[in-house]
Amino acid sequence: MKKNTRFSVTLRLLIVKMLVRKIGNPILRMSIISESQAQGLENTNASTSCTSGELIDNIGSLEYNELTHTLVAIFRNIRLKKIDRGVKKVNERVVEEKFALLFQSNFGLDQEGLAFSLWTLSLPTVVIVHGCQEQLAWATIIWDNICAKTDRKLFEVPKLLPWNRVVEALTMKFRACTGRGLTMENLLYMFIKAHESKQPVPALNNRMISFSQFCKETTQQHSYTSWEWIYAILKITREHFQGPWIDESIIGFIDKSSAENHLANCVPGTFLLRFPEIVLAGISIAWVHKEKDGQRQILHIQPFTAKDFVIRSLANRICDLDELKYLYPYIPKQEAFGRYTTSTIPPRHKDYVASELRTVLILDPTSNCITDSPGTPNSGKSHDTSSSEYNWTSLDEMCGFEVDNISMFAPQD
Repeated sequence: MKKNTRFSVTLRLLIVKMLVRKIGNPILRMSIISESQAQGLENTNASTSCTSGELIDNIGSLEYNELTHTLVAIFRNIRLKKIDRGVKKVNERVVEEKFALLFQSNFGLDQEGLAFSLWTLSLPTVVIVHGCQEQLAWATIIWDNICAKTDRKLFEVPKLLPWNRVVEALTMKFRACTGRGLTMENLLYMFIKAHESKQPVPALNNRMISFSQFCKETTQQHSYTSWEWIYAILKITREHFQGPWIDESIIGFIDKSSAENHLANCVPGTFLLRFPEIVLAGISIAWVHKEKDGQRQILHIQPFTAKDFVIRSLANRICDLDELKYLYPYIPKQEAFGRYTTSTIPPRHKDYVASELRTVLILDPTSNCITDSPGTPNSGKSHDTSSSEYNWTSLDEMCGFEVDNISMFAPQD
């Protein structure tokens, strides 16, 4: 939840149908409370006026929905104006401090002489003030969601969790955010990255991972954490090539040497896409290149990032490159990516010749490498040049509330 950013919440009153029409349209109040306040509320089981911040447009009413025959309250333009943070725990970051939305309502059944005071809490939320905190905040939320159970003290979590429970949550997040979950091969690759160990597959479920390993400790080879790398892939996949990912046209989670082994016996022009470790939120293409003398090499295009895809999409870039012919193992690239290409030629003005940006590979004939080179005019087209990595080788009773609408990423404008 980002401070001073509007968001919406939908809440339903789960109550037997015979009472829905009798209680009218009760007023519903929403507030934000801290973890300790939530624990106190759970212990007393009574309405409270405590709060840890100020919400704007936080009062609504439960309206009868003819379609579902339920009482629903929709808060469309809530805004967190102020947040009161508690005393920070030892070694705890701001993005590890958890809050919850508290919903409270009072209503009665006059004929029966009954009065009800109801409350419910949302799942835990983390309050951020800048977009750069979003990634770390989601690590806190995912870790909490894995530990969510009815008999725990709100919102306590263990420092260690079994790896199989962590990857189950990651698979659910990938499916929710990108439309496709993770395969066993993907999970094995993540395991190796998180533990920096090539442990045999049968031992995966028995291994434990700490919260610190998950999102605080950087790997030996890189300056980022395992979660930073995974989150960056989630984000770029959702925003720039969700279609090909759903189609399983992107292997993604595979290291460079394994990619080369996959391509070792493939025909020239065969390629695959992988998420490289050298850059966050990047995707690289490995392909079989045939030299003039007939020898074959497995080359790797320098990773594309989100900035590149703002200029030209992944599908367009792949279709630009004549060297790329077949998606591994032997799928014509137009069949795999053609429907995702978009027209990029701008409207033509009188007395001017139209141009467009295209991706090209410039092969250095003396070193067999692809080199960085400025775009040069060629037949009315300017070039967006990609370079190599310079590493060639052969290869979740009567009444209660239900809170809806939780999204991992903020809606795009």
